[in-house]
Amino acid sequence: MNILRRITDIIIRIYLLVLFLAAAVVLAASVVSTVVFRLNEQNDLFDFQRENVPLLLLLSGAAAVLFFLLGRTEEFRRGGFAGKTDRARLNLYGKALLWFAFCTSLFLILVLRGRPTNDALQLDQIIGDFLRGDYSAMKPGGYLDSYPFQIFYVMIGILLQLIFGPSNYMVYQLLNVLSIVLTLYFLYEISFELFHDPRVCSMMSVMAFGAMFLYVYATFIYSDIWSFASMTGAILFTTRYFGTGKTRQLVYAGLLCALSVVLKSNAYILMLAIIAALLAHAVRRAACRDRKESLRSLFGVVLLLVLVRGSVLCVDACAERMTGMRLPKGVPASTYFAMGMEEMEGKYGWYDGTNVGLYHNADNQYDAADRLAREKIHERAEVFRESPKYFVKFYLFKFLSQWADPTCVSMREFEESGRHVDNQSALAVSLISGRGSRILQWMMNVYETLVYLGFCVYLFCRVKGRKTLTENEVLLTALIFGGMVFHQLWEASGRYAMRYYICMLPFAAYGMLRIMDKFSSGQKMSMKQ
Repeated sequence: MNILRRITDIIIRIYLLVLFLAAAVVLAASVVSTVVFRLNEQNDLFDFQRENVPLLLLLSGAAAVLFFLLGRTEEFRRGGFAGKTDRARLNLYGKALLWFAFCTSLFLILVLRGRPTNDALQLDQIIGDFLRGDYSAMKPGGYLDSYPFQIFYVMIGILLQLIFGPSNYMVYQLLNVLSIVLTLYFLYEISFELFHDPRVCSMMSVMAFGAMFLYVYATFIYSDIWSFASMTGAILFTTRYFGTGKTRQLVYAGLLCALSVVLKSNAYILMLAIIAALLAHAVRRAACRDRKESLRSLFGVVLLLVLVRGSVLCVDACAERMTGMRLPKGVPASTYFAMGMEEMEGKYGWYDGTNVGLYHNADNQYDAADRLAREKIHERAEVFRESPKYFVKFYLFKFLSQWADPTCVSMREFEESGRHVDNQSALAVSLISGRGSRILQWMMNVYETLVYLGFCVYLFCRVKGRKTLTENEVLLTALIFGGMVFHQLWEASGRYAMRYYICMLPFAAYGMLRIMDKFSSGQKMSMKQ
């Protein structure tokens, strides 16, 4: 069992090193360039533009000085903790962050008055059809025939329309605001569970003021942000399980993970990250001859699988009973991998319709579409084999277009949500494409630089240090690493990368504190836990 523990620790150290190198590449790229999306176009086209390095360094330095000054206050150091406690309590910075997130998100919603676009618009029409008893979207060639995983969003939409009336988009956006506030609150608590240092919680709160991409997404009428809240909630309860050993924490984590999965299917990566952390915990406890705790963690793996899979099957069964039709299998996963190898107008692996195009070319037959996708993958693999330089360029730019985009596609979605709103105010126009937009972009640029700087410092400390990662750190780093690997193969988008990007925040806060400590004391950075 000790051998198994050593193998586990070696695997963790290897993926940490890979994660450090990937984060360092993004940090370097974010300093010299930035991703800017073209507005008023149908496709998510973007350009890598040269960054104003002196201005970026000046603004980043100013933000760092502000962190340093705030870090000297008593409230910052205390972090809302009173005596010995196993739970974080919101301090002044935490409370101010939640109010700022609420007010900023609500302000952007009221200014933009956004409307659904693309998938959300089609789903809004499908919700109306379902309420009229029209289930044609589930027939061959229909939207839900291609994307049956959207059925839970349709069911939520039906409920919201029955309560609040048809196409009441403000309700969707207010749910976004609630989800954003909950996400940040959970991240505050997660920061404590990770490091048990009140200053990390305070730093996380201060840095999160700059997460403007998240607040802009409050205007995005879709389920992405809802999934964030359930995802971070699942992470929090899992970390509390490792601290308390109480099974009920795993039940809460499993239920929230299941909710996150049925909202957005790429949350399966979260499930795998939790399983990885539970298995690491089981191996370590077994090596310490704590058989009871090891078996409890193994039971947690089974419990998580049952809750997640059971929730998916329950949603599918409810949909089939409601419509009287069998839920289709949808577009094969292989078509997404094929699309992730395509290039279109400088977009490497982003959505270009290849997945659904292959499905329709196969007369909406799952197996036939899967064969076509495998042929497409083989063709692109041959192209990469014949040109290694193109292979490196393709996957480097695919990686950077997702992770070095400070906006996480938020400004593009913001513009598109407000594109068809009549009589936009001067303030809305400014935020969409004028001076306000440029200010938001620069805030996101500075934020990205500081987050990746802090994240790199954290990873450097962990790779260099001799201490093994705690199970809580395994959970969050495995989630981020899994997201990077998955979307390097799957369909690319900065919007997908956002859920992992926001989870870097507790680590970034820790890294920034280590930098502050080094400059304050002149001592070597170390891992103090």
